[in-house]
Amino acid sequence: MDRLVYTAATGARHTMEQQATVSNNLANATTTGFRAQLDTFRAVPVVSEGLPTRVFVVDSTVGSDFRSGPIETTGRPLDIAIRDQGMIAVPPDTKITIASDGTVSVNDDNYAPGPANVLGRIKLVNPDTKTLLRGDDGLFRQADGTPAQNDPNVRVVDGAVEGSNVNPVDSMVNMISLARQFEMQMSLMKNAENNAAKATQILALS
Repeated sequence: MDRLVYTAATGARHTMEQQATVSNNLANATTTGFRAQLDTFRAVPVVSEGLPTRVFVVDSTVGSDFRSGPIETTGRPLDIAIRDQGMIAVPPDTKITIASDGTVSVNDDNYAPGPANVLGRIKLVNPDTKTLLRGDDGLFRQADGTPAQNDPNVRVVDGAVEGSNVNPVDSMVNMISLARQFEMQMSLMKNAENNAAKATQILALS
């Protein structure tokens, strides 16, 4: 019975992790430029002296949905959005500042304070999404730490921002499904407890 409990417990734990991811996606359904997070789990057979007839789940690589979000027209001339695929890259270890005269400049954090470098244009890139990692701050970076290369084919839309690509309806349906899965795992653990109690009674009578 302890094997059933272990299998059900791992399923319940990972279901709760999926619920946390879906909750985070729902919370960012209106965040500009947000990309939905994806949880991926895989089945692993339980290695024991017996036959490998049971499995449990483990975390696999957590990915992101890189589909473009809807373009929301704002009418503000300083708002821009990427048309189709692409990203606006910020150089690593840099701090971007905007002076009172409107000059956009950048300072490198790895060197002593000095004159700022004036940015001539916004850097537009379109890296392979398989090479990108989501940071704790919600920003994407290349896995090897190198800056992405310019892509002349990427275009921006002025007077607009890109909305989140999270579908609230799908996320809510997914949340309900995960809640039912969690209840099923709890039910399995309860059944295992009841079976163990009945087995103890039978052994006591014999």
